[in-house]
Amino acid sequence: MIRETDTRDKLKKALTILLNEKSLNDISVSELTKEAHINRGTFYLHYDDKMDLVDNLVEEIFEELKEILTSEKIGSKYSYDIIKKVIDYVKDDFDFIYALTMNSYNYINDMLRKFLLALIDTLPELKHSIDNHPFLPKDYSTEVFLSLNSGIILHWIRKGGVESTEELANFFYQVSNLKTT
Repeated sequence: MIRETDTRDKLKKALTILLNEKSLNDISVSELTKEAHINRGTFYLHYDDKMDLVDNLVEEIFEELKEILTSEKIGSKYSYDIIKKVIDYVKDDFDFIYALTMNSYNYINDMLRKFLLALIDTLPELKHSIDNHPFLPKDYSTEVFLSLNSGIILHWIRKGGVESTEELANFFYQVSNLKTT
């Protein structure tokens, strides 16, 4: 297991470096393995191709984020803390997330929207706010929430994460019509 984690970490670091130099489509498995200092056989022992690697790395991120969502006591006064922990996690893995976002915007946007839908289901205060919007039907209210918040998060990532995670959590709260606690 340690070897598998070491291989994954080396490949993730190599992918991050290469994504800062070229597009994902232009990166070959040979380049990845050379940058990671592993042989191609080791790569193919764990992954089918580079997209399988990317999918696994992104899935790992979203599994960690889901863990944060489900590990905390849920309720109005905890919502801010959960959102802050999610943003802290993104900040901790910022180099990889930034590189992937800059090269695979649509892929990340789709994954982010799925995550935000899970967030709605996890936070009762948020779900109530969206379900009971005074002017919009639920499907439109949900779409506004998804577009607005994914836009904020993606803009923050593209800017290099310059605002603090506290500021970003407050932005999220303000645009979602939630109360800060």
